[in-house]
This record gives sequence, C-alpha cells and structure tokens, in this order.
Amino acid sequence: MNPLVDPPGDLSKLQGEFGYNFKDNDLLITALSHRSIQNMVDNHTFVSNERLEFLGDSILGMIISEFLYNSYPNYREGELTKIKGLLVSEAILFKIAMRIGLGEYIIMSKAEEKSGGRKRKTILADTYEAVLGAIYLDGGYIPTQKAVNRHILENHKEFIGDTEFINYKGRLLEYTQGHNMGVPHYEVAKEEGPEHRKTFEVVAKIRGEKLGSGSGRTKKQAEREAARAAMKKLKIL
Repeated sequence: MNPLVDPPGDLSKLQGEFGYNFKDNDLLITALSHRSIQNMVDNHTFVSNERLEFLGDSILGMIISEFLYNSYPNYREGELTKIKGLLVSEAILFKIAMRIGLGEYIIMSKAEEKSGGRKRKTILADTYEAVLGAIYLDGGYIPTQKAVNRHILENHKEFIGDTEFINYKGRLLEYTQGHNMGVPHYEVAKEEGPEHRKTFEVVAKIRGEKLGSGSGRTKKQAEREAARAAMKKLKIL
C-alpha cells in the first residue's frame, strides 16, 4: 500500500464514474500510482499499479468473454476472439479513460506529467485495468462486472461499428497469409508540409502490386488507411 501518496483529485467523483465505493481506499490509491513516483517515496513500501493492472487485465478479459459467449450464441470462436480483442484493446480502454477523466487522478512524477503522461494512451489504459483489479480485490466479481458493463458492454456495438478501432492492417495480414498471398508491405509515397504538420501518403503492396493508398498525419494512420483501401479492392471489407 502507498499511504504516503496523495491523489491529485477527489476520489469520490472517480468512484462515482466506476459506480463503486471502495472500502479500502489504499487499494484505489495503489491502482492510481504510476511507477514514475517510485523515487519520490519509500522504496521499501511503495507499490506501483503494475500488479493490479495485471490482475485487472485478466478480470476484464473474463468478463468480456463471458458476455460475448452468452450474447452471441451463433458466433464461432474466431469471431468471438476478434470482438474480444477489439473490446479489450488499448485504444478503447484509452477512450473510456479519457471519457471519465481518469488522467486527472493518476499519481505520477512531475517529469512524467510534463511529458504528457496524463493523456498518454498506455498509461491511461493500464491504469483503467488497475482500477478494475482494485475493485475486484475490494468488492469481488459483481461490482467489477458492473463497472465493465457500464463503460464497455452497454455500448459494445458502438465500439464494434466504429471504424476508428478496426485493425485494418491486422485483418489484411490475416487474409493475405490465409490465402497464400504473402505479407503486405507499406511504402511512404509522399511527405508534405512542415515538420510539425506533416502529411504522409502510404501505398500498400502485395507481391509488388499496389492495392491501396492512404494518407494521414502520421505514418501509422496512413498505413491504416492504405490497408483499408486494399481490403476494399480485394472485396473483403
């Protein structure tokens, strides 16, 4: 536990966002404690949220697996796995964490905060899982399940249908490998604009043939759009 660490915000509001009031507040404080503050406290008693994040990740996966199994009786294992992978993805957990303002409560070093830690995707997604782990230890399965229902499962169709979260590169790779077409390659065809506002155009090729192109503010975004265009051309989207 981390009794000497104070959270930056009112934890009652955060607990309201999860629909759960902690009996042991130290568990919640540990869930909010980023490893960057280790040198600021007693190293012998400090515990970061990494172990709770490990537990929360497992509990989250189980809750979502159970929900999908019961909600989609006609779906095969592969289809259920894809939906689960989307619902537990860092992108969606980050979006949820931003919605509930989780970044305001994370206990981190000043250096981490100055570098944008309160809005860093990995930190917010991991902290969300850590809070789920803390709820599970403090109150058990049912309140944890209710929190996941509240944030993810009640709106799961919205997430499934949102193209922002679809892993086009992964799906294209799965298709090409399954059809002996090799591995897609992505090439930057053009870079435009000043350094701080660049736009990239990327081409997706399979066996040297151009199948799609896309543009974006980052190479990753442009590759994603190129993969989506390639899937449209292959009629697999």
